[in-house]
Amino acid sequence: MVNRDDELLQGIKGLHFHTNCDATEFASLLATVRHIQDLIPKFLERLTWVNMGGGYLFNEVNNYSDFFQAVEIFREMFGLVVFIEPGASVVRSAGIIEATVHDLFESGDAKVAILDATVNHMSEVFEFQFEPDVLGYSKGGSHPYILAGCTCLAGDIFGEYTFDAPLDVGSKVKFLNMGAYTISKAHRFNGVGLPTIYMRRSNGAVQLLKEDTFDDFAGTSGVIHSAVV
Repeated sequence: MVNRDDELLQGIKGLHFHTNCDATEFASLLATVRHIQDLIPKFLERLTWVNMGGGYLFNEVNNYSDFFQAVEIFREMFGLVVFIEPGASVVRSAGIIEATVHDLFESGDAKVAILDATVNHMSEVFEFQFEPDVLGYSKGGSHPYILAGCTCLAGDIFGEYTFDAPLDVGSKVKFLNMGAYTISKAHRFNGVGLPTIYMRRSNGAVQLLKEDTFDDFAGTSGVIHSAVV
């Protein structure tokens, strides 16, 4: 295909591929690199850089030999600058989303807690359908709840959790390990604002960094500021 479409590929300087998610080993990455090496060697010789993507949980890997071999293939054989995206392994545990219970009701045999947050603020939950960690969750706890978001989006549900103590309107629910995608991919479905961003300093002080406003929403939507009433 590269030979047939050679003219279409003129001017391309780099290659980006992303074939792993939450990987705790690098065998799959090495297999991908070897496949690319065998499939398009002439094309690789024309490039200056390659990005091997992300999804690798470096902090949970025990053996890095396959990773080093993958990098060596691109660097030594083709002279490419190699980029890697450590992403989640660096920042996932650095973020917490704190939500407030705004309503409680029963639906059949289930108790539902409506939060002032939404899965639209947590793309990993929305796209990959996994239940995030919640502070205070107790497996087999005596107070079960369905934690749900506050929009009309079908599936705006964080998951089912049990707690040792009951939730009340005004209770705080803290979702852990939310630092990877909540900033880069959160959106304002139904007009629900983006989470307010705070930083906790090493001395314990909490600093407000960013609060979402209507002007932010209007600007993102292409509305001229002076026309907003």
